[in-house]
Amino acid sequence: MTSHSHKPEVERQKEPHVGSSSDTVEISDQQIRLQKEADLKHSFLRPALNLTAVVAAAWAVCFWPARGLNGEAGVYWMTIAAICCLVPGWIVVFLGGLVIFPNDLAAMLAQMAVRLVTAGAAALIVRDVYPSFGPDVFLGWLIGFYLLALFVEVSLLQSASASDRRTATDPKRQAA
Repeated sequence: MTSHSHKPEVERQKEPHVGSSSDTVEISDQQIRLQKEADLKHSFLRPALNLTAVVAAAWAVCFWPARGLNGEAGVYWMTIAAICCLVPGWIVVFLGGLVIFPNDLAAMLAQMAVRLVTAGAAALIVRDVYPSFGPDVFLGWLIGFYLLALFVEVSLLQSASASDRRTATDPKRQAA
């Protein structure tokens, strides 16, 4: 949808008619709410898809080395490590789009806690539940995917933050 398709409808509503002016205000508030919801979905989906694409590409690149080192079990544990880093990455990207934290430090600490708790819990669970497997193999993949996801998440969050700063300082973008 383009903004042109909504424009005639909004202009018709602002023209004088039998209704009250509060109808226009209600519609404007509703449009603002819908725009904020669409912005939140857009601000979460694009980075989440980018993160997913990067982790999937890394998984594809690492498939043959994992299989060569440990056979099917190596691919299985590499996949578990990738998922253990991807899911908290989605949460971190989602948290980055919310305005629930009082400052950037609080947001960064919450995001770091999500990453570390998930990766640490996965490492401990594998160590305790599958001690015969040798968690060193899993930990190698977990550390690799953790660092990759961390790099991608930080770059996505920084680019979103830079975009927000440009929008806040550019009056033309604020009006759009």
